[in-house]
Amino acid sequence: MLNAIRILLSPEWMKKNLGFDEKREVVQQYLELKTAGVLFKKPDAESRQIMTDLFVSDVINPPPLFYLSKLLTLLEKFSSWLTPEIMSLRNAQGISKVDIENIRKIEALITTDFSVPPPTIAKLAKMVAVSESKLKTLFKAVYGLPIYEYFQKHRMEKARVMLLSKEYSIKDVGYALGYANLSNFTLAFKKQFGQLPSDLLK
Repeated sequence: MLNAIRILLSPEWMKKNLGFDEKREVVQQYLELKTAGVLFKKPDAESRQIMTDLFVSDVINPPPLFYLSKLLTLLEKFSSWLTPEIMSLRNAQGISKVDIENIRKIEALITTDFSVPPPTIAKLAKMVAVSESKLKTLFKAVYGLPIYEYFQKHRMEKARVMLLSKEYSIKDVGYALGYANLSNFTLAFKKQFGQLPSDLLK
């Protein structure tokens, strides 16, 4: 049974398949930040679902193409994330490792349970013993978005994955993600994805 995945990408493969011919500097920046422990890619809801499909497949002895398609999807998501993420993280190079670890704790906290709103900025700042202004500045430098915008983006991505699974109704998803008013959920979903939840189910 599959229980681990390791993807090794050679520079030649990256140039050929990820279009990095003219982005050598970007790749170098990524490697430098990764080595410094600054940059990492936390799987979003869609990526986690793909990995779940890989590890917990209902198909007995799935063909190699099954694994290949899933892995290529993960690579596509990673490559589309890489360039804009690095552009937004240039300022993160001057952040101390302690501050980065604190910001990671905050990120993990606000994305653990989407059924409840995240704590206030004041409470979050108190948890890591920094000022509110510093917390907001650090979080945006590391993750590229303000705290609540980041929370909302990932909450909607979770909603999209739940809907695509066909296991939940729109009502189930809305309530599971903390929306007492389903019209608010519908508006938030459309704002992020440009379509209604019902359009996704067609």
